[in-house]
Parts: sequence; structure tokens; C-alpha cells
Amino acid sequence: MGVVNGLLVTGLGINPLIATLGTMSIARGIALVLTEGFSVSSLPAAFGWIGKADLGGFPVIVIVTILLVVVFDLAVRHTRFFRQVYFIGANEKAAMLSGINVNRVRIIAYALTGVLAAFAGVLLASRLMSGTPTAGNGLELQVLAAAVIGGASLRGGEGTILGAFLGVVFVALINNTMTMLAVSIYWQMIVIGTVLVCAVALDMLIRSKRA
Repeated sequence: MGVVNGLLVTGLGINPLIATLGTMSIARGIALVLTEGFSVSSLPAAFGWIGKADLGGFPVIVIVTILLVVVFDLAVRHTRFFRQVYFIGANEKAAMLSGINVNRVRIIAYALTGVLAAFAGVLLASRLMSGTPTAGNGLELQVLAAAVIGGASLRGGEGTILGAFLGVVFVALINNTMTMLAVSIYWQMIVIGTVLVCAVALDMLIRSKRA
């Protein structure tokens, strides 16, 4: 799916937001068609190890997450490919003029994103011990909020892996706090949406002052 997104954006010139929203809807539809809307259960017990087991008192799923954050944070800071990703995000035309193969980098970036999303799905399925076709519905808004809160810009070229991780932690704290306070799930959606709008507005304000 990541490669498909990359080809849609680079080959057909479709707006990235529209392309990814469209393929997300298609993927969700395929999942519902294949499962007829029911969860896939009776998974092997060993499959739940990564989602529920502990190592030294720490959940394996948390250890895996931290390892991914460390590895990709180092990769973003020290590898040529991810520097090119930043250059393209900041100014695609300038990146192209400097000799960067923009289309190739973008396709690889989309493919890598697809692989990581698939791995996140495996972790979630292991945690729930079932394949639930609707388990990730609504997470895209929380992901956007976490990324922007963590310092990423919707215009591209800015942000860090560690910042995004801290943004995720912040959004999770908000959700857990509201759950502990027995706040309605409907109000939680309103709060997350408000946080996203405020974070984007603050990002735009900071950028305008820099300009």
C-alpha cells in the first residue's frame, strides 16, 4: 500500500493527502470485505507474546517501540536518505535542482511508512489477540495531532522522531486522563480535534513570525 501511495503521488501527481485518504478507505473496505465485518480470533497463543509478554518487568511491546524510536531517530540524524527526505519536504524544487531523485526518495519513504504501519497492525493484533478490521479507526487524527504537537510541520521539512514519540505520549496521556475521569468517548473526540486545530494554528503562527 505504501508503494501504491508513492506511485499515485509521484506518477499521477495526486495530492498526497487525497491519495493516502483514498487508499486508506480502500484498505479498510478490503479488510471488511475479507472478514465480513467480524474479528478474526482463535489466533495461536504464541502470537500474543509480543503484545502481552514482559521482559524484566517491561512489556515487550514497549521495548520494541523504544528500539524503533532509537533506531529511526539515529537514522534520521545520520543517514543520507533521510536528509534527502527533509530537503524534499522543505523545498521539493530545490531538492530536484540539487540532484536528488525526488520520485525515488518519495516512493521509498511511502513504502517504508507502509511497512511500519503494517508492523503496528501486527503489534495491535497481538495485543488484542484478534484481527479486528475496525480496530484502527480514528487513529489517523490522533497520529496527526501527535506529530504536530511533537514539532512536525504539515508543510514538511521539520520534525524529529523523538518529538513525534513525545507527541504520542502526550496524546496518550490526554486519552488516559479522560478515560480515568469517565469522560464520554464523544467528548474525547472533540478534545483531540481541538488539540489538533490548536497545534496546527500555533505552528502556522510560529512560521509566520519567522517569515
